[in-house]
Amino acid sequence: MTRDLARPTRRIPRSSVCVSTREYERSHGRSPRGRGRWGFRAEEHIYGLKGPFPREFFVDMVEVGHTPTFSEAKRAAIAAAAGSGYCALEVLP
Repeated sequence: MTRDLARPTRRIPRSSVCVSTREYERSHGRSPRGRGRWGFRAEEHIYGLKGPFPREFFVDMVEVGHTPTFSEAKRAAIAAAAGSGYCALEVLP
């Protein structure tokens, strides 16, 4: 994920963004936790468009200033997705 994303097509409230951990849990056998480089996939755009946002992206120390915990990475991913009109994210395994 980069900070210089293209201009958002439509901003939505952060509370409207759903984050699924299903694929991660199936792959790792547990829920995501701890520090690391977290990957996310933007699943659904509010208008069914692809928009200017990369469909798969990572949140790492560039975005938060240190190696992020899962909750910090999730917060940054939700903010970026909401700003670009995506309402569903999947945590990558």
